[in-house]
Amino acid sequence: MKDSSPIKKHENRADTVLIAASGRSGQTWLGFMLAHLLNARFIEPYCLARGIVFTGHRYVLELTQGSLPGRLPTPYQLVVKTHEHPDPYFSLSRKVLLIVRDPRDAITSASVRYHVMKTTGSDIEEDAQEMALVTERLPKQITLKDRIWSLIYGNRTLAIWMSARKWRNFHVAWRRLPFVHIVRYEDLLQRPLEAMQAICSYLAIPDDEHAIEETLRALSFKEITGRSAGSEKAESIMFRKAIVGDHKKKLSTFELALIRMFCKEEATRLGYTI
Repeated sequence: MKDSSPIKKHENRADTVLIAASGRSGQTWLGFMLAHLLNARFIEPYCLARGIVFTGHRYVLELTQGSLPGRLPTPYQLVVKTHEHPDPYFSLSRKVLLIVRDPRDAITSASVRYHVMKTTGSDIEEDAQEMALVTERLPKQITLKDRIWSLIYGNRTLAIWMSARKWRNFHVAWRRLPFVHIVRYEDLLQRPLEAMQAICSYLAIPDDEHAIEETLRALSFKEITGRSAGSEKAESIMFRKAIVGDHKKKLSTFELALIRMFCKEEATRLGYTI
């Protein structure tokens, strides 16, 4: 009799950890920390045309390539991130971390990033730009899709409407996978040791408190950026403030209502009161 179950039981595929996020939810930061903790390599394969350089930050690169000396091996070799929905034939790994964030803060951070991208003309940090093998601007064909996206994200209301729909649809899609482990960005900020211990339990590795605290120190917001949480570098793409509740100063009553209309049901399931 043919197995009608949507999840196959015959293979574990535990050499890769996938971190899924809709965007601006601390996904890259968690990727850095996991790569360090697991002594695995962190890559961003959804941008293979650019390469797999996620940052030119030498300090971070040394800690996230799976080459730390004197570390015990773990079953995991790669930490991978994606902003895509799961494919019906998804088979990369049974270890998937879905990192979520209050949609109001995630959308606030996204709107700031779009502004920085528009004003600086780039979507990556300066240190990563310096590692580029091709420095000249290559010609790009502007498609209808490009024009539509430019129109949407050039209008703040449209951008928030689109971002809210994206946030909701993304989390609904990934929660359907029964083996997904949900990580809240707010817990990483406010209860980092407990959040990382829960991840270790999910990955079936020892929750070595000393090793976790070493990772949290080495890849803290301050160590990576040289800034204290709450401070902001205007032209920074990757790391903004590392705080909770930034939407209170950024979003209007109408914009909050728009987010609530699309995201409230899913946000409630994830533990947010919006």
